[in-house]
Amino acid sequence: IKGDLPTVDKKVQVDGTGKDATDAKIGDTLTFTLTSTIPDMSAYSTYTFNFKDTLSKGLTFGQVTSVKVGDTTLTKDTDYTVTTPTVSDNTLTVAMKDFKAKQQANAGKKITVTYTATLNEKAVVGGVGNTNSATIQYSNNPSSGGTGESEPSKVRVFTYGFTVDKYTGDKYDDDATRLAGAEFTLAPKNGTAMSFVQVDAGSATANAVYRVAKAGETGTTTITTPANGKVDFQGLKNGEYTLTETKAPAGYNKLASAIGVKVDGQNNGTDTTHATVVIKYDNNNGSVYDQTASNGVIPVQNKPGVVLPGTGGMGTIAFTVIGVLVIALGVAWTLKRKNA
Repeated sequence: IKGDLPTVDKKVQVDGTGKDATDAKIGDTLTFTLTSTIPDMSAYSTYTFNFKDTLSKGLTFGQVTSVKVGDTTLTKDTDYTVTTPTVSDNTLTVAMKDFKAKQQANAGKKITVTYTATLNEKAVVGGVGNTNSATIQYSNNPSSGGTGESEPSKVRVFTYGFTVDKYTGDKYDDDATRLAGAEFTLAPKNGTAMSFVQVDAGSATANAVYRVAKAGETGTTTITTPANGKVDFQGLKNGEYTLTETKAPAGYNKLASAIGVKVDGQNNGTDTTHATVVIKYDNNNGSVYDQTASNGVIPVQNKPGVVLPGTGGMGTIAFTVIGVLVIALGVAWTLKRKNA
């Protein structure tokens, strides 16, 4: 152990899942674990050993939930202190107290820090994701009391999105007529409608933007297309969703069925490349996503006119009854004329 420089390994999980995470939706609580090894400090009279973790702007710090040596839980303010992130310095520091005196006997054992953070409204959607990195600040010179810093261990959490492009006409291109006033809900497949916060109402030239609402925020489940017909849904994790048109623009037919959407972002969570995001969809809300959204844009067509009530509906029954009555009255009138 003597002479080895401290290192740190950082992992992230979606809270409560127990699985390593590289994607999350806005509002999800994430659990971060920092792991290092207690060094041999026999050459030192005192020893500095601090965990330093820099969060991205897209993460809101929650709390340090535990600091452990092996399976032994250490005590805050007795064994370590915590300096929480601020607006100007989004760095978490967990500084060990009297580290040599208390932990020299545990040299070679694992020491872990676990804390929580929430993916917030400033999270980068797609792209390079939301990076945060941890280091160990440690003593590196017994005579001068100097310190060094380990190589950073980085993790990235990604969140994704897609665009709905509402149009009418037989041809989908840049010249197609876009429709304002269509209303949608988005829900996890077989789940309830999600709540969104409107970031931008959109215009004739700009997309409307809605992001997933965090806990405690007042959001809306109704997403409305602007004059340019385009809506961006942001802050989603990988998975399957159901996009339902709840109201068509005036003079147009509402979609006969919901649209199934699958968000599939691929990344390794640690490097610096952009995520690869594939959005697939199924116009019949099935589980076979047979169409790929070019550049993450799902075209949704409305046709003008009025749709008659569907087969088996109350409207169909009413029309059938009325039709039978009209025919019966017609037959009776004809017979009456013949008998006259």
